[in-house]
Formats: sequence, structure tokens, C-alpha cells
Amino acid sequence: MRRILIVSGGMIEEDFALEFLKGQPPFDDIIAADKGAAFCLRAGLRPALLVGDFDTLPGETLELFRREQIPIRQFRPEKDFTDMEIALSAAMEYLRTSGGGEGRAVILGGTGTRLDHVLGTLYAVAGVRKELDCEIVDSHNRIRMLLPGEYTIRREELYGKYVSFLPMGGEAQGVTLQGFRYPVQNAVLTPWNSLGVSNELAGDVGTVAFTGGRLAFFQTRD
Repeated sequence: MRRILIVSGGMIEEDFALEFLKGQPPFDDIIAADKGAAFCLRAGLRPALLVGDFDTLPGETLELFRREQIPIRQFRPEKDFTDMEIALSAAMEYLRTSGGGEGRAVILGGTGTRLDHVLGTLYAVAGVRKELDCEIVDSHNRIRMLLPGEYTIRREELYGKYVSFLPMGGEAQGVTLQGFRYPVQNAVLTPWNSLGVSNELAGDVGTVAFTGGRLAFFQTRD
């Protein structure tokens, strides 16, 4: 499975990010979106590609990577896609050109104080094809998009105490949660209620299954 790191231009808590990266297996590709390139420079990461309109990246940093002959795809700020969407498209392109198959993308800098950008990132990740499993990570959250199927959730692997399951892009049908403090059976989760927010495992293992739609799976801690 090809592993891709996307460093975005949102909030990056550097101490957390550096510690997180130490515990990760090597990435096959690193894609920096806009000022995510500045973190790569400080962290000693060499991106395979820089993308974005670079409206928040200092020009001297961009030129430094240009001199290092790092490929750069620069866009006008007046574009129809966010930098995150462009980075995700590039990740899918790397996956295709490497022979296809499945990939996993870890996103740093996908959250922050701009809630509109955070929601836009969630929408962008929800729209990624099933071949690329994406996870957004910060010091308090891990967010992964789930496709219909059944998943096992183990307490020892959880990032925090709380879990939430929120539908993305429409209803999620046939949602069943077993082994949770608040179980549900064959429920329909809609974007217009908060039924899936702030659950907890009742024991060491739980399962989530659903038959249609997409779910954002949040693991969170205070």
C-alpha cells in the first residue's frame, strides 16, 4: 500500500507533528500544500511536490524549493478548487502512476481556526475515491472517512476517549453500532441531526456497520 503524507496550510502544532512523524513508517510521497511547505522546510522533509496558490507561503520559501528543483504546481488564487482538493488529486495521480492499487494518505494541517476551511477539507476528503484511505490528524483528533461495510473499533487503538460518526454528503443508511455506550440498530443518520456525536466504547471492542452513504469517523480527546 502506497503511503502519502499531505502537509496542508492549516494549523500545524509543530511539537505534536514532529513527534507524530517519528512514529510513522516512511512515506512514499510527500505533498505540501501552500504554507505546508514552510513546515516541511523546518522539519527537514523533502516534498515530492508543492501545490497551491501560495498566497500564505513566503516567496523566499517557494523560491528555495524551486532552486532545489522540487516540482511546483502553482495556481491563481481565483480558482474553483481549494489547495487541499488539488493536493488530494495529486495524491490520486501518484497512486495511479505507481501502478494503481490502494493507498493511504495522512493529512497534517487539515484543521485549524478557520472552520469553513476545516469543513471544506472534510468535504474534499469525503469525495476521494475509495482507493485512497485518508486520515486527518492533529493533537486532539483523528478523522477518517468510512465507506459502507463493517469496521472493528478497539479501545487499545483509539486516539482518545470519544468517537463520533457523522454522515457526509447525505444520509448514511443502515447504521448499526454494537459494543458502544449508545448503541443503534439499522439507523439512518442525516446531516440535519447530531445522533452520531460523542459516543464511547462500552468495553474493549465495538463494531460499526452501515449499508449506504459515507461516515466521517472521529476519534477525539479533550
